[in-house]
Amino acid sequence: CQLVSLRNNLAVMSLPRLRKQLEELKRQLEALNDRHLKATLTSPDARLQRNVKLYQSHVVELKSSIGLIEAELHRRSCSSVGGADPLHCQLCQVRLQTAEGMAAHLIGKRHRKNQQKQQEQVLRDAAAAAE
Repeated sequence: CQLVSLRNNLAVMSLPRLRKQLEELKRQLEALNDRHLKATLTSPDARLQRNVKLYQSHVVELKSSIGLIEAELHRRSCSSVGGADPLHCQLCQVRLQTAEGMAAHLIGKRHRKNQQKQQEQVLRDAAAAAE
């Protein structure tokens, strides 16, 4: 239900509000992961199984929300730069068919791996420039 509300409000949210919401969702996901880790270390087996299912559903909802916001931010940044295709990921050189596909791509392994490579390259370039 939170995901449906977010999806309905994405188009009217300002960029700073979208970024703030994204950071809040990432903090919630990190806190949820921390709580889950502590629970797995201290819970009896039956209770742990219930907690795992609840944890997994929360993680899916948070990741979906994060993906939707990242896709909207990507769409807006592309549309403000000369009308570029909002369903094209420049970093990975892929074009997606739907906004949901873009959202899934942005939280996927391939995109995160390419982001990491890009960040490492920026750091290497900065270190080389400093020398």
